[in-house]
Amino acid sequence: MKLDWKIFPHKEKIGEWNVQKAETNFAGRKWIAWFSTEIPIQDGPYKFYGLPGLIVKVEDQSGFHKMELKGIKKNVLERDVLAFEFEKPIGLDYKKYQTVYKNYRRDPRANLKKMAQDGQFYVTDDAGNRLDNADYLKSQEKAVMERMKKNNNILELDLLK
Repeated sequence: MKLDWKIFPHKEKIGEWNVQKAETNFAGRKWIAWFSTEIPIQDGPYKFYGLPGLIVKVEDQSGFHKMELKGIKKNVLERDVLAFEFEKPIGLDYKKYQTVYKNYRRDPRANLKKMAQDGQFYVTDDAGNRLDNADYLKSQEKAVMERMKKNNNILELDLLK
């Protein structure tokens, strides 16, 4: 997905970087970004990219969602990257992704419920005693639904349409 940026001549300084203003519409919101050509990387946070420099700051017009670069440092750790083996990925277009997301919001524990029904999932207490899956899933679902109620200002508004 390519973002359609409008670049403005307005310039400022954010932290140690000289930045320039750009705007785009994405996922039902208008976004204001500040990018620096001093860092010639056409990338930024989340799904924001495609400007002629690193996006140092981006926020939606309402000010509810804001992401800002706080620093850059060289990674001095030398370690192997863990490789995870997953099932073969499936491709999703945006409409299908929207459907999957809405289904998750409706029933966030559907996959765990199915696994429990198929005998692929169970929970134990600290002593190793097996707990009732239905009770556990009900409490987990309640907790997730409460969290989603509190977090009702999702970044991508288009997902709720």
